[in-house]
Amino acid sequence: MMGYGFGGFGGIFSMFLSMLIPVLILVGAIYLALKLWEGGSKKGLKKQNAQFNPDPIDILKQRYARGEITKDEYHELKAELNND
Repeated sequence: MMGYGFGGFGGIFSMFLSMLIPVLILVGAIYLALKLWEGGSKKGLKKQNAQFNPDPIDILKQRYARGEITKDEYHELKAELNND
């Protein structure tokens, strides 16, 4: 009769192992989900900030290149922005 049922070392070991495996899987899944979410959000925020928050000097250069402002206005605004 030895080795059958829940008796002996095999029963205790298999009980702890059967509790440990789902816990490890759950912890691993949570870790991966957090890493994917964190990594994606950091990359996304950097790209988003670069697109939606350009440097004021770059905006000024673009406006001058499009002819929206004159050379004098460009230099005046650039000096004003550099003072901040």
